Amino acid sequence: MNTLLTLRPDLLSLSDEALIALSNAGFVKKAHKELQDGKAPALTASDDGALIAHYADGHITTLAAGGGLRDARCSCPASGLCRHRVTLVLAYRHLASSSSGEPASPSATAVASPATDSAANAAANTSTNTSADASISEERAWSPALFADEMAKLPAAILQRTQKLADAGTVLRLSSWQANHPHPSAQLPMCSVRFFSRHSLNHARCDCIQSQMCEHIALAVMAFAQAPAEGWTQLNLAVQGAAEHALLMQSPAAQQLGESLQQLALQLWQDGSSQPLSNLAASFTRARQQAEQLGWRWLIDGLAQLQQALHDQLARSSRASATRELRLLCELIARWQSASYLEGQSASYLDGQAASGQAGQVPRPPADLLGVGVKGEVALEHLRLVGLGAQWSDDEQQEQAQLIFTDPDTQAVLVIEKQWEKTPDSATPLWQRRYLGHSLARLAQSQIVTRSAKRFANGALAIGGTAKQSNVLPLTPAAWLQLAAPLRQPDAASLLAHLQAADPEFVRPRQLLEHLHLLPINSVLNWGWDGARQSLQAQLLCGDGDQPRVWLKLAHQRSAPHAVDTLATLLSQEVPTMLCGHFSLRDGELQVTPLSLAVDNRVIALHGEPTPAIALPDGPAHSASPLAQQLDELEQLLGRFLRQGLRHQGQSARQQARRVQAQLTELGMPTLAERLDEVLQQLAGAHTSSLANSLAQLYWLGQLCAR
Repeated sequence: MNTLLTLRPDLLSLSDEALIALSNAGFVKKAHKELQDGKAPALTASDDGALIAHYADGHITTLAAGGGLRDARCSCPASGLCRHRVTLVLAYRHLASSSSGEPASPSATAVASPATDSAANAAANTSTNTSADASISEERAWSPALFADEMAKLPAAILQRTQKLADAGTVLRLSSWQANHPHPSAQLPMCSVRFFSRHSLNHARCDCIQSQMCEHIALAVMAFAQAPAEGWTQLNLAVQGAAEHALLMQSPAAQQLGESLQQLALQLWQDGSSQPLSNLAASFTRARQQAEQLGWRWLIDGLAQLQQALHDQLARSSRASATRELRLLCELIARWQSASYLEGQSASYLDGQAASGQAGQVPRPPADLLGVGVKGEVALEHLRLVGLGAQWSDDEQQEQAQLIFTDPDTQAVLVIEKQWEKTPDSATPLWQRRYLGHSLARLAQSQIVTRSAKRFANGALAIGGTAKQSNVLPLTPAAWLQLAAPLRQPDAASLLAHLQAADPEFVRPRQLLEHLHLLPINSVLNWGWDGARQSLQAQLLCGDGDQPRVWLKLAHQRSAPHAVDTLATLLSQEVPTMLCGHFSLRDGELQVTPLSLAVDNRVIALHGEPTPAIALPDGPAHSASPLAQQLDELEQLLGRFLRQGLRHQGQSARQQARRVQAQLTELGMPTLAERLDEVLQQLAGAHTSSLANSLAQLYWLGQLCAR
């Protein structure tokens, strides 16, 4: 065995994916090319165990014993990472491949220098079976809990920040090692941590501004150490800090916030969302200040989004809708109710664990629903964005644009929001407005690489700095193909199963955009214009074999009047190969509002440059089932109650509600009918203390039944 290979088994576990995450795709590509061109460096080891690469151009790269890629030193002029550092790792991998008998290209094989000396020999005596056996395709399951003992060696400042996050009840979503996803990861509310090697914590990567060893990596290790040893692939977990925590929902401050939320919700239900916003200002201010004092991010954001929805209604925005306001209000109340319930479950779990001495099924932390300890914003060290499309909207005073991207490393959906004031002399259409030196239409179908990004808790993104810090690159379907589940699904059946298993919105962390996915398109079965619904509809086959049909629906929108024509032109001329859009389950069917489509080697954003109008054929008939129609009527009824106010409803509205109740009973939905009856009885008896809770439960039960 080549004794040089015993020095750094951790480098052998670094795949190209890991190297791209730890450096960038350009360096990895250049490093591979140099090896293929026969420019492999000569590798040696120093007395202190450092790995040294000698290049033909005279440059020398040194990787200290146990150091990570960013700890390497190079004699080249680069101030940060360079291709020499990446080539060192690739050369070491190729050397291992050839030494273990695996096929390797002669031109891509590193040279082991005779200068390899006593450091390598000493390492060989203590580590005889850790070399080529630690190949890139290691199949053994492992957990970052392996690094738990290393936490005590971290700098005191990092440990203090880690403990602060733990004491705040920060919730992490852990993903364990899987054969098809061999890098365990932890999703924090504001950043993501991935572990690329079982041999060294130095190869963990966080996408915060610090990039490497930070409090987020340390907290992720603690979380994996506290997670069950087996029996899960994904888990939400709040690290138990050293401090004892009182029950979140039982504190006086939490009780006051709960009362404020109930008062705000009741005021909206009673007098309607159409009442003057000045009547609601004090209630919103009080609730928001109390939520900010507690630091409960998802409630802060939920209140802000609800208030914005009411402003949109007043300004006659194209984004305004009764169902949006209804959903936001009911989410806010349901989030509070669910957190209270889960806190009781957690207390019971801890009591049972203490009594039995054994761990059972870990309940979801209530802090996860509240956003406890989630920062409002975080700066990112390096970010690559893949375009997914755009959405335009407008109101009486402003034009708004949402540029939608994903971070391919974390699959997170990120949204850049921009606004422009409407002026009488402005002749620039929204798609021609410029940001980062480019038109919005181009950015909607581009990739961006930036070092000046700031991410907000709800997925909003801001890019600052100069143009030199951000590069705008073309977008092709190949970039979409690099995305993975759950964002990109292989077929309609997989997406259907994913949405059926998804938690409702009031349980998940709040995001600006929900249920955004990509699907392949095998064929367009039929398409056309539905004049009654003012929308273009199509029936799609997405995936091979027997797949559920996908119904595409794109309504005409005043702020993007050319979107329908763009889609119709694409469908009439060629079959798109993939689409990205907002997916939902309705009546057991997949429905999608498209944002962009891939055609040949292009990605076309529907909210982009105008397309000439074309004649539209009649669309396919798509009628809902009797149950779906009644559930839609229930949602519309609740939306009208909220818009107009319950105290302003007459006898006809109550009669309609009774008819819906009777139909739901007849169609086999007795529980939903009973909930509606409870609401009507509370209204008749003027018992309003729990009215907001009852209405939220009724709404969400109806939504679950409609899936």
